[in-house]
Amino acid sequence: MASIEHTAGALYGDRALAAYGFVLSGSVEGGEALVRSAVAHVLARRWRRGRLADRVRERMLAAQCAALRSESGSTASAADARVEAGALDDVDLAVAQLDPWVRVAMVLRYRDERDVADVAAALRLRPAEVEALLAAGREHLATRLGVSAAPVTRMAVVGGGR
Repeated sequence: MASIEHTAGALYGDRALAAYGFVLSGSVEGGEALVRSAVAHVLARRWRRGRLADRVRERMLAAQCAALRSESGSTASAADARVEAGALDDVDLAVAQLDPWVRVAMVLRYRDERDVADVAAALRLRPAEVEALLAAGREHLATRLGVSAAPVTRMAVVGGGR
């Protein structure tokens, strides 16, 4: 958000842009209107690009998750054997309902076995923010699956949703 505010401030304060708007419109008021219109256009374009980037990241994450699920289960354990076939769909559904940031944090932390500092660096967040995302994710999964947080963490590590 700071970059958008910086962009808007830079465009509004740009004397060259104001002069160009004056030349194009022939009046100070018309020039200011052109600058306001240009700022609105730039901000809308950046917002759309950001939304597009979020969708692309979500699709890439979904493709990576699908690839991980299709791999052989070298990390499988007795915990996988206790998960019933019907429960796999519940796990997938519960994970799909997570906020995208929470889902990515959980995948990086538990599936990729990264420490909190690495996850924070990858997501450009503070470690405390990552811990909060992970806690929210564990709570959501525990509630949705009707278990305590420890089995949820274990299922995430071994890929219970495969």
